[in-house]
Amino acid sequence: MAAADILLLVRHAEPAIDRGAPASAWPLSPRGRAQCARLAEALRPHGPGHIASSPEPKAVETARLAAAALGVDTSLATGLEEHHRETVPLLADFRSHIAALFARPDQRMLGEESGAEAQARFARALETVTAAWRWPGPPCLVAHGTVLSLYLGARLGLDPMSLWDRLRTPSLLVLAGDRLEVATDFDP
Repeated sequence: MAAADILLLVRHAEPAIDRGAPASAWPLSPRGRAQCARLAEALRPHGPGHIASSPEPKAVETARLAAAALGVDTSLATGLEEHHRETVPLLADFRSHIAALFARPDQRMLGEESGAEAQARFARALETVTAAWRWPGPPCLVAHGTVLSLYLGARLGLDPMSLWDRLRTPSLLVLAGDRLEVATDFDP
């Protein structure tokens, strides 16, 4: 399969949770930084010549650490960020709120955009990035669990909640046509 037929999607490595800041501001934890070396080794056989990332710190750091191990550069891509929920505090039963978001994607029920709005934003950004891809190897993008689940659910007809439940920090999702492979074991 040609590199153009493959898309490498990465969910960022483990963040350092800061209850006083929105999740969009979290950096990686020490464990998350260590996970990036194994993530890079999982990416290596696919030969990405560049890694684009969401502008959120945990995604940027994941991209930079993996790219450094691979000897490639990185760039930021606006629109790849997580479902916008800046005003949502850290919730005790976050999973049930995500399930509700997936069940009613047209409603703004968890933050500043609906699931459908987040999915459409992410899809537009992904299309823009991949259309302009000028580096060798397949496009490689670092993003976030909810928008990846929304996007892949819509694109492949998958249940986004089932996919969201499978994802870990980090995860490597290799999309080849309509076939998806998910790798999640990157503990140091």
